[in-house]
Amino acid sequence: MVVSSCYGITPGSTNWGQPQQGSANGDREHAEREAYAHYTGHRGDRNFRGLSVFLFVQDAYPCRECDTFFRAQSATKSFVFRITRNTAGYGPPTPLLERRPRPAMGNDPAAYHAAMQAFKNAAPFVQVANLGAVQTPAVLYYHRGSAYLNVTPDGFPAHPDISRF
Repeated sequence: MVVSSCYGITPGSTNWGQPQQGSANGDREHAEREAYAHYTGHRGDRNFRGLSVFLFVQDAYPCRECDTFFRAQSATKSFVFRITRNTAGYGPPTPLLERRPRPAMGNDPAAYHAAMQAFKNAAPFVQVANLGAVQTPAVLYYHRGSAYLNVTPDGFPAHPDISRF
């Protein structure tokens, strides 16, 4: 069973809002989308359309359908997923991005200088190569159509600390 709590904040807020709960027992249920629906008013419970960042605290990674859903939603909203453990048995979504590792200083200063120039000119994020090595707890960020692992993407809205969750 996947259990998710969803919190939302308005721009400039320093505290996460009251949690909305969701749970899933089967493959066709999506706890995070259920909790998100409470916040966005899709269920008629509430209408919090002014929220800019949503935090999900859950005990599994988003499934493929939820990953696709939140990538699409991240065109206009930003999402943080705090994955406490992986009870669902499936791994993190793909593709995932992480910050490009800096070149290591070796014995050849010229090679290091060339590698640093290439590093500075390259995209700041690369795809996670070994998803099997991804551990929990983990943090996923959905922003501008991409998912990032354990790193806040450039341009992600400011939000309160999530370490207490």
